[in-house]
Amino acid sequence: MQLSHFRLFTIGIGILVFVSQPVTAISKSVTLWDDFIEDTTLRKGYTYLVAGVVHVPAGIKLTVEDGVTIYLKNGKIKPRVLDRAALIFDPGSVLEAKSFTVKAAEADGQPEKKSDNGGIWFLGSFRDASKDEVTVKSSSEPSSFSAEEIRVSHLGKLDPTPSPQSLNPRGDDLDALSVMGIGPKEWKIKKVISDFSGDDGIDLTNSSIELEEIQIFSPFEDGLNVSSSRLRISKKLAVNMTKNLTVQDRDLFDLEVDDGPSYVTLAKGCKADILGVFGDELKLRSSDLPKPKEDPKSLYHFQGFLKRSPATIWSRTED
Repeated sequence: MQLSHFRLFTIGIGILVFVSQPVTAISKSVTLWDDFIEDTTLRKGYTYLVAGVVHVPAGIKLTVEDGVTIYLKNGKIKPRVLDRAALIFDPGSVLEAKSFTVKAAEADGQPEKKSDNGGIWFLGSFRDASKDEVTVKSSSEPSSFSAEEIRVSHLGKLDPTPSPQSLNPRGDDLDALSVMGIGPKEWKIKKVISDFSGDDGIDLTNSSIELEEIQIFSPFEDGLNVSSSRLRISKKLAVNMTKNLTVQDRDLFDLEVDDGPSYVTLAKGCKADILGVFGDELKLRSSDLPKPKEDPKSLYHFQGFLKRSPATIWSRTED
């Protein structure tokens, strides 16, 4: 792997080195602090720790070899739009990968089963979009994101906990995997698995994309948050929300309409395995999925294939 000029990284255990020229990494541990400034390959057999808000800028390609694990450092950092470590693919950037995993880690790089980081972001040029103080503008330079599978675990962060000293603490929750302003020609990622998100499992804002498969397990808040976006799933949707059922306002689907309606479509033949609160103020058109009960807090469960027709869940009004 070739690292960029004046990049701070780790060789061995606990030794940090500044390099003034591209070098070949000889260790198994690499700490990423700064934005990528040249095309880079993350290689299998190395451990990568994202310790700041790290961008893949426009015109830069990040290649991730099959089986690579990337860690995001938990905990507050010096703010750079976000105040948590995050990996952000800017509009006009490129991802080429097969299967890789992104997890949370402690400051020393050890895996941690706690969601307190900025998550992973994919930003496109299809539509203007904004959330969590991150903004994208439509432009002539499209992004290109290609992967067989991305698995994220314990990404994002919860709302700050009130204390006697601060009943309204500053800050907000962050989602595990965010898709903003991305169109169908920019998105070639086939499968996303999101476990134990600090907020929503997957969040789409002002985007229009298709995936073959989505699996979401036990996010702290909603499973799929779709804001003025269209999402089509062709082969499998699995969302399990049964853990932490005491948390309020926690739905399988949260469809928001700030900049237009939102649609989630499951193709005919798609497998669905969904368990949780369906989501209120939503419309469902399906010959296979049962109609949600009128009680908005009742559990909704379906396991099987859509044999007769596609299914569409949509909202044109605020959820």
